[in-house]
Order: sequence, then structure tokens, then C-alpha cells
Amino acid sequence: MWLRAIYQGLVVGWLCTVTVVVYADIVPDLYEATIPVKSQEREDRDDAIRLALMEVLVRVSGRNNIAESEEYPRIKGSLANATNYAQQFRFRDKTQNKYISASELPLELWVRFDPVVVNKLLRDNNVPIWDKTRPGSLLWLVVDERGQRELFSQTTNNAVRSLLDTRARIRGLPIHFPLLDSTDNAALQVSEVWGNFEEVILRASQRYQHESVLVGRLSHEPSGLWTARWTLYHDGRKQDWSVSAVAMNQAIDLGINNTTDYLATRYAQASQAEDSTITVQIKNIKSLADYNRAVKYLRALTQTKAVTTQSVQADVAVFKVITSAGRLGMARSIALSQTLLADLPEKPPANTANLPGQPPPANTVVSNTAPLVPDLIYRLSP
Repeated sequence: MWLRAIYQGLVVGWLCTVTVVVYADIVPDLYEATIPVKSQEREDRDDAIRLALMEVLVRVSGRNNIAESEEYPRIKGSLANATNYAQQFRFRDKTQNKYISASELPLELWVRFDPVVVNKLLRDNNVPIWDKTRPGSLLWLVVDERGQRELFSQTTNNAVRSLLDTRARIRGLPIHFPLLDSTDNAALQVSEVWGNFEEVILRASQRYQHESVLVGRLSHEPSGLWTARWTLYHDGRKQDWSVSAVAMNQAIDLGINNTTDYLATRYAQASQAEDSTITVQIKNIKSLADYNRAVKYLRALTQTKAVTTQSVQADVAVFKVITSAGRLGMARSIALSQTLLADLPEKPPANTANLPGQPPPANTVVSNTAPLVPDLIYRLSP
């Protein structure tokens, strides 16, 4: 009976780790921002730090209007003291690094904010935090320039692509373009993307193994304005957004902002009223380097408060993790990474379990202490 109970408990722990995410990215520099400035005067510097904090709060929370929302007055009020959240900042002269247009400011301010303080500000206001490990989105984008349609690929390089990459980076949204190689060309045509043929697009997207698929159709009108239609496919659901007669940046923001807001709602983790202690078993710990990598990974999770080692036997280590995300929240965060892989235990052989009412086999040590059943079970990736 106890073997069956252990097995069932292990299966439940494994199932909680199997969040269907096949491709994820590590978003770098979550707590950093670079803002153009007119001068190094204190007033310009403080204004730039305030704008940088707004950008970081949006990126870390995944919520586009959080820094200005009346729903969070304390967060809005924090902008007046943005310098208190800054950990480092420095001015950069852009003219030394690249060509800039006449409309660009030649000076910029780079700011890094204290992650602990920023996270505390969000937690104190019950705002979920989106971890740096985020699901990747495959983007099929067609741009119609006065009747000439172009399907973007990984190598596309133009003003639309540049602005799109910038907006996705600011929002912390990992996006990937298709190769448009012979396989893609055989799977779908530009007209099918423009017509948003769902079945064809999703079939062609399977080779890339991304969590979500975003389809964008942008049209540049003779007036100079843009029309945009965006569709997001995720977890069997479909989201549509459209806009017309807007500037190019507004057409792009519609797709990037709405996609980010939608995914953040699913993946950002809210802190619990009380921290939880989760037992995590990790297999395939074959060296000190493996052990250190596992500990470093657990500690790097955004909601982790503390990690302690409970036991290390053979190639299996058991850790106690104090987290504000809870068991399910922690499992979802880990599932977005390839560092720890869900581990389904082997079913115990039928002949190892005793029949009801039968004594245990000879030379068997019977213990009254119930064996530890970990909350979550993984194996360390090679």
C-alpha cells in the first residue's frame, strides 16, 4: 500500500510540472532601461530615471499601463522617487558608437534598478511578477506596401522590423520569425498568411515548437497611415485585434502590447499571502558542478526566497525551497526552462508490493516513518 501511495504522490508531482511549453527564452536585462536625454543636468537625469522605472515596471509585471494606472496609486506615486530604486546609472554618448539621425538625441542614460526593491514594490501592491524565463512566440508577419506584400523572415531588415524588435524588447516579449526556407515555402504561401488561414499556419508552425503563434498583417495606405490586423493563437484559443488609420508605431504596438498583456496574465505569478516551503527532488546530480548549477537555478527563480539542501544521495539531491509562488506557481516557472526536466518515476514492479494481510518478505526492515514524498520531481538536463 505504501508503495502505491508513494507512486501516486510522485505522479501527481510530475503532472504539476508538465505545463505545455516547448520553447522558452531568457529575457535579459529585465531591470535595465536606456532613455534618451537632452543633457546631464539633474532635472533631465531625474526625468530619464522616472521614464526608465516606468519601462522596467511594465516589463517585469507584463502590464502595459501599470505605472500610470489609478488602480495602483502607490506604484504611480513611486515614480516621484524613482532615483531611490536605481542601483546604477551612467550617461552614454551615442555619437561615439553609431550614426544617429538629426532627430535623435546624442546622449542617453542607462539605468539599472535594484531587482529586490522593484519586486517588493510590485508584491506590496499585489501585482504578479513575470519571471525572466518567458514563452517564445513565432511571428508570421506580412507587410503590404502599396500592393507589394512581403512575408518577414529571420533575415528581414527594414524600418518595420527594427521598430518591432525594439517594441518587443521594451515589453520583454520574445519573438521569433520563420526561416522561410524551402520547407516553409512548401507549407504555406504569402496569401495564406495574409488571409489568416488558421489550419495552414498552425501546421506550418509546428516545426518551430513555440508556445504561441502570432499572425500580423500590416498595410501601408497611400495616405501614409497604416492598417493592422493581429491574431494570437495560444493554448487552443484565438485572440484578434485590429486598427486602421494610425501611425506605424501604433500599428505595431497593437500586436506587441496585446500579446504581451495576454501572455503575462497567464504566466506572471502572483505572490501568496504567506510563503510556502516546497520540497524539490532533482535527479542526475553527478558532480559538484551539477549540484551548484541546480542550486543556482532554484535561487534565480523570481519568487524564490531561500534554498536549503535537505539531502544528497548518489545522484539525487533534495532541496527545500521557500517561495511566494506556491507549488503550482513554482512548477509553472520551472516548466518554462530546459534546465530542469519533469521526471516521471518508473512504476514499481508488481511483485514488490505485498498482498493485503500478508507479512513483508524475510529480511525486510519495517519502518513506522513514512517516506518523504517530494512536492516536485525533476532531473537536471545535461
